[in-house]
Amino acid sequence: MTTLCIIPAHMDSKRFPGKVLADIEGKTMLERVVKRTRRAKMIDHIVVGLDLDDLALTHWCDKHKVEWFHGTHKKKDLLTLFYSCAKTYNASTIVRITSDCPLIDPSIIDVACSLHKQAGAYYTSNIFPERTFPDGLDVEVFSFSLLSQAHAEALTPYDREHVTPWIQEYCKSAGGIGEITYPLNSAHLRWTVDYPEDLDFVRRVYRELKEPFGMKEILSLTP
Repeated sequence: MTTLCIIPAHMDSKRFPGKVLADIEGKTMLERVVKRTRRAKMIDHIVVGLDLDDLALTHWCDKHKVEWFHGTHKKKDLLTLFYSCAKTYNASTIVRITSDCPLIDPSIIDVACSLHKQAGAYYTSNIFPERTFPDGLDVEVFSFSLLSQAHAEALTPYDREHVTPWIQEYCKSAGGIGEITYPLNSAHLRWTVDYPEDLDFVRRVYRELKEPFGMKEILSLTP
C-alpha cells in the first residue's frame, strides 16, 4: 500500500511563464514545494510530473536529486500522466500537490492522508465540496481505482488537463468524499502563485518566518 505524491510542473504557464523556477529567497518555487512536501509523514514517495519536452525541469530535478516522471502523455493530458506515474510506482493512494503552492503545509497533507485512510474514502481534500482554507494550501488525495476510472472515462480536454474535476463530479453522486474544513473560513486568502506579483507575499513569508512554519504562522502575517 504505497502513498505517492505527484507534483505536476511545467515551464509554459500562460499567466506566468517559468514560474516554477522563480526565486523565493534563494530557492526556486519548485524546491520550496518539494522540501515542504517532504516533511509530510504520510507520503512514501514524491515525484515531479513533467511534460516530455521540459528538459530544463528534468535537469533541475536531476541536479536536486528529485524523482521525476514524464511518461508518454500529450501536453495538457495530466490525467494520463498521473495514471501512468501511479501505475509505474504501484501506488494505491495518490496525493496531488501543485507546483505553484510554495507555502503548502505538510501537517495538512498528513491530516488529509489520515482522514482518507481512516474513512475509507475515494477522494479527500480541503478544497471540495467547499474551500475553507487559503488558496495555496490545496491537498487532494484519491485512490488508484478511482484514478483508473477517471483515466478511462473522462473525455473532455478540461477534465484531462486538470485531473480531478471528473473525480469530484463522480463522487458527488457516488459518495466516498472525505472533507477537511477550517473553522474560520479563510478561502478569501490567496497564497498561491499565479502572477509575478503573487511572489511578493510569499517572499515576505520566507523572509520573516523561520522553517519549519505552517498555516498558523503564516496567518499571523496577514492583515
